[in-house]
Amino acid sequence: MRALTIMGHDALTELIDHPVRRRLRAVTLTNTDASPAEIRALGDGARLAEIQWRVSPLEPEVLAALATWPVLERFAAMSVRRLPASIAEALTAPPFRERLTRIDLRGDEDRTKEVAPILARAPFRSLTELTLVSLGIDCAGAEALARSQGMKRLVRLNLALNSIATKGLRAIATSAELGRLRHLDLAFNSRIGDGLKVLADPTHLPALERLIASYVPLSDAARKKLTTRFGKNLIS
Repeated sequence: MRALTIMGHDALTELIDHPVRRRLRAVTLTNTDASPAEIRALGDGARLAEIQWRVSPLEPEVLAALATWPVLERFAAMSVRRLPASIAEALTAPPFRERLTRIDLRGDEDRTKEVAPILARAPFRSLTELTLVSLGIDCAGAEALARSQGMKRLVRLNLALNSIATKGLRAIATSAELGRLRHLDLAFNSRIGDGLKVLADPTHLPALERLIASYVPLSDAARKKLTTRFGKNLIS
């Protein structure tokens, strides 16, 4: 067994004492009231490389406990209400900024547009996948990511359900730091509109293979230009 979903506190305490825990590589916590001490115990002596956190609230103390997991590489927080900026700050500190290859943060009711600029300031060494969905990220946040040297290894970037407009997209499209990007998701960023056609130019994000732009309003002319570059890999 390599992955397990835990629902409820009783299931968590049972897993902590079960030998299968040491063989797991990924775990999802759902509706589980886990203390920092229990999170540390879950990772103690284990080879857990991935956690999906589906519990609200998410507190910085949880990140401190996860920092003790020796091989954690992938962190996801799904549908977390009131996602605090302090969580993004914690992810930029050691050991996360050295080890994490994937960060996936998805908001719910309240939005925290500060998350993108905070992550952009971090000198991530291994980050290849970044998902920041429904966090109210605006053009300033997109521009911060585009300038970030910590993003230079990214191959996948998901910024769906945010508030990015043409100015922010142009910063991403012309970014020297995002030259390795192969997959870009801008779905539901309706303010971009025909500004999306900047990505029809193959010199912009030259490695880009797949563009998701569902619910971004496009004229027929803009869609035609984008289809010329991406073909069936344009999802709109």
